[in-house]
Amino acid sequence: MTMMQKELAQVVIADREHVWLAPTARSGCSSCQVNSTCGTGILQQWLGRNRMHLKLPNTLQLETGDQVMIGIPQQAVLIAGLWTYCVPLLALLIAAVVADSSGLAEGLVIVAAFAGLLVGWLAARLYAATRAGRASLAIKLLGKVEPNIKLQMP
Repeated sequence: MTMMQKELAQVVIADREHVWLAPTARSGCSSCQVNSTCGTGILQQWLGRNRMHLKLPNTLQLETGDQVMIGIPQQAVLIAGLWTYCVPLLALLIAAVVADSSGLAEGLVIVAAFAGLLVGWLAARLYAATRAGRASLAIKLLGKVEPNIKLQMP
């Protein structure tokens, strides 16, 4: 059996056939007390949030606003991480070594390294675009999450 990473998501749009899900942020800069003074928090505020929506079959008769648990195969997470981080870095290193071995000036080696980084990043984007449909097939709706019951203490 495949190991699954479980994550919470919220139903943004629901119809009879499909649901569009947005991942639920459980931690990070939005919940940190120092997000207004740290570099990452300031950068996030400046760049804004880019929310991803995932389209899955509505097998649980979900409605807009429902919280769900989704399962993501750990192998898919590992492969996505390798493509996101390792491929651009490896392309940068290969381009720099080839440029340096060719006897180019240091400035041109730096330009070649950045060109390699760009090529690696574009390769990762192309890979992600061609695998997007298949990745959504691997993600499973595990179940609806019922809201927490709040107890009132006297």
